[in-house]
Amino acid sequence: MIGTRTETDRRRVRLPSSTGNGTDAVDAIDVLVPEAETPAASCPYCERPFRTAQLCALHVGERHLGACTDAERETYEDAYDTESDALFIFQLKSVAALVALSLLFTYTYAIVWT
Repeated sequence: MIGTRTETDRRRVRLPSSTGNGTDAVDAIDVLVPEAETPAASCPYCERPFRTAQLCALHVGERHLGACTDAERETYEDAYDTESDALFIFQLKSVAALVALSLLFTYTYAIVWT
């Protein structure tokens, strides 16, 4: 089938546990990276690959806040602000779409049943 990927198309990256005791289920997973793709950035602490540097900065700020440098913390704050702004715009668009949809249903109901 076109577009399906198999295990042979990807290379496995085993992430170490960030707590050191192997109990952190989020970090102790296998990450599948497609063979033709090179990660844009990887975490300097746990070597987890990321598609963008912004995602890596968010990860470092969330998972390794105590160990990160001032520059990494500033990058995290910038990435967090950018992500927050994008989420706010998405929420505004969602509310606008719901309002428009409810008005459409209301007017359709009023026109059809009157």
